[in-house]
Amino acid sequence: MKWMLTGLLLMSAVSMQAQVSLDSLANARLQLVLPEVDQQHVLNDLNISTLGYEPVDMEQFGSDHLLLRTVRQGFRNVFTLPSKSGNYARSAARNSSLSGLVRIAASMADISAGRFTEAKIDTTVLEIADPAFALLPAATQRLISQIVRAAEDADPFLHQAFRGSAYDALFSSRPTPADMYHAVTAPWREDRGGQYASTHPFGLDALDQIDRKALTFCGVLLTAHLDSAIAHWLADASVPASTPNGQIAIQTPRGWVVCSGPGADTISPSHQPLLAVIDAGGNDVYLGRTASTMVPRQYFSVVIDRSGDDAYESPGDTAAICAGVLGVAVLVDVDGNDRYVGGTLSIAAAFHGIAVLQDRAGNDAYELQGQYGQGAATAGIAVLDDRSGHDVYICAAEGQAYAQALGAAMLIDRDGNDHYLARLDGAPSEIYLWQSVSRAQGAAFGRRADLGDGHSLAGGVALLLDVRGNDTYTAGAWSQGCGYWWALGMLEDWEGDDTYTNGKYSLGAGAHFAIGVQVDLMGNDAYNVGNGDVVNQYQGHARDGSIGVSIDGAGNDQYLLRTHCGGSADLNSIGWLWDRGGNDVYACDYVLLGDPNGWTDTPPLGTTTLNAPFGTYRDELMSVGVFIDGVGSDSCRWSGAATTHKDRVTGGYSVRREP
Repeated sequence: MKWMLTGLLLMSAVSMQAQVSLDSLANARLQLVLPEVDQQHVLNDLNISTLGYEPVDMEQFGSDHLLLRTVRQGFRNVFTLPSKSGNYARSAARNSSLSGLVRIAASMADISAGRFTEAKIDTTVLEIADPAFALLPAATQRLISQIVRAAEDADPFLHQAFRGSAYDALFSSRPTPADMYHAVTAPWREDRGGQYASTHPFGLDALDQIDRKALTFCGVLLTAHLDSAIAHWLADASVPASTPNGQIAIQTPRGWVVCSGPGADTISPSHQPLLAVIDAGGNDVYLGRTASTMVPRQYFSVVIDRSGDDAYESPGDTAAICAGVLGVAVLVDVDGNDRYVGGTLSIAAAFHGIAVLQDRAGNDAYELQGQYGQGAATAGIAVLDDRSGHDVYICAAEGQAYAQALGAAMLIDRDGNDHYLARLDGAPSEIYLWQSVSRAQGAAFGRRADLGDGHSLAGGVALLLDVRGNDTYTAGAWSQGCGYWWALGMLEDWEGDDTYTNGKYSLGAGAHFAIGVQVDLMGNDAYNVGNGDVVNQYQGHARDGSIGVSIDGAGNDQYLLRTHCGGSADLNSIGWLWDRGGNDVYACDYVLLGDPNGWTDTPPLGTTTLNAPFGTYRDELMSVGVFIDGVGSDSCRWSGAATTHKDRVTGGYSVRREP
C-alpha cells in the first residue's frame, strides 16, 4: 500500500542551527501530528472508522480500581496520543515555576486545583523571639517569614488530604520513619510466592481515602509562596556577604530553620521538626535526610541553596533528599555543579505526598543507588526539574519519571547533553532471562494482583521530557515511554542527536491495558544500534489490550528491529511506528524465537501476531500494527530468517513514501 504522505515538512533546516528557540521547538512539537488526510488513508485501507478502542471495549478487559480518566480516554484514538503527550510536554517546557509544575503534573492525573492561585506577597518580617534570628540579613529574615507563612497557609489542606480512618490510625500510633515507610509502600512490597499480597491495614485503604485535590492545592499554595520568596531573596546580592559563617538554628512557630553561611559547610541538622534549611553559598555537603518529610510531625520540608558545588549524600537512607512521604518536600539548588546520591525512595520521590526538586544551573549528577526516585510518585506528585547543564541520571530501577497508582511523575531536563542510565544490573528478573526490569525513563505501572491478593490497582501517569541536547538513554526491559496495567508512560525528546538502548516493552510500548508513547522530535538518532541484548517487543509495540506509539519527527535515523517491533501488535492491541522524515536505515534482524506458531514468527514493521480463536469477546476486537515512513531516501536491510514481513502480514499496515 503506497500513497503520498502530506504535511511532512517539520524543522529539518531549523534542527541544524546551533540553538533552537523554545518557542520554535514548542511549535514544531505542535505540528507533529499525522495529517487528517493521511489518517483517513490508513483507516480506509484497513476498513475501519477509528484506530482505537471505545470505553465499552476496554471494559470487557475489566476496568481497574483507581483508573485515571487520562489513561481511559487515551485508548479511543491512537492518532491523538502524540498530541496528548505533546501538550503535557509543551506545558512543562514553558513553565519553570515550582507551582506551575505541580499544577501540570496534577493535571496528568486528572486533578485541577489551584489553577490561578498566587501567593499573597507579604514581605514583612515576623516577630521571632529566637535571638539568633537578628543575626541574619534582612533578606533572609523575610525569606524565613515567607516560608513560615507558606506552611501556615498550606497546612489545613494537607490535613484535609489525609483525613480518613487509615491516616488517623497511622498518625495516632506515633510512627517511626520505618513504620511510615512500611505503611505507605506495603501494597508494593508485601507478597506471597512472588505475587502481590498485602495485609497491612494502611496501604490499600489509604489509597481510597486520600483527597488528592486537597493535596494538590496544598502543594500549589506552598510552592507559589516559595516562587515569590526565593525570587526576592535571590534579588538581594548582599546576602552571601552579610550572612554569618557557620550555621544558625532558629526556632519558628512552624518548626526549626537552619541557616548556613557562604563557606563550605557540612549540613546535618538534628533539629525536629525541621521546616527549612537555607544556605547562602559555598561548596556544601548535606548528610542524612535533606528535604524529607518521612519523620513524624514533619509535614513540610524545604531546602534552598543559593550557590556552590554541593553534595547531597544519603546513600544508606530511605526517603532522603527531597522525599515527600505524607507531606510536601521542596529542594531548590540555584547554582553550581551538584551531586545527589540517595538510597531508596529519594531524589524527588513521593508516596502519599508531593516532592519537587529544582536544580537551576550546573552540570549535575543524580545517583539513586536503589529504586524509586528521580521523579517517582504514588498517590501524589513528584517533579525533578533541571534547567541547564550536562547532567547524569543513574538509578537501579523505578526512576527517571516513574508513576504508580494515583501518581503523577515528571522529570524535565531543559538543556545539555545528558545521560540517563537505569543500571542493567539494577533489577534482574528470571522471567526476562535475568535482564534488568528497569521501569524507568517515562514508565507508568499498575499493581497487577489477579495472580495474588486480587486487589489490582490501575497505574499512574509519567513523563520524561528532555528539551535540548545530544542525549543517551540506556535501560533494560520496561523503559523509555512504557505503560503496564492501566497506566500511561511517556518519553519526549525534542532536539539533539540521541541514542536509545533498551529491552522488551520499551520505546513506546504497552502491555495489559496500558499505553506507552515515545516521541523524538528532531535529530539524527540511533535506536538500539549495536544492542545485542534486545530481542523483541519494543518500539511501537503493544500486547493485551494496549497501545504502543513510537514517533521520530525529523533526522537521519538508524533502527535495529527484531521480532514484534516497529509497529507491531499482539492480543487486541495497536502498535504504531512513524518516522516522519529523513534518510533512515532500518536494520531488520528477523530471527524467529522458536518454531513458527503465529507468535514466534512475527516480523517487524507493521505486523500483528496470529492467534487461534478465543471464543470470547477478544475475537471481536481488532489488533493492528502500523508502520509509516515519510519523506527521505531510506534503506531497509533484512537479515536472519528468509521470510520477510511482506510474506506474512496479518492485520498489520505498512506504508513507505518512495524517495
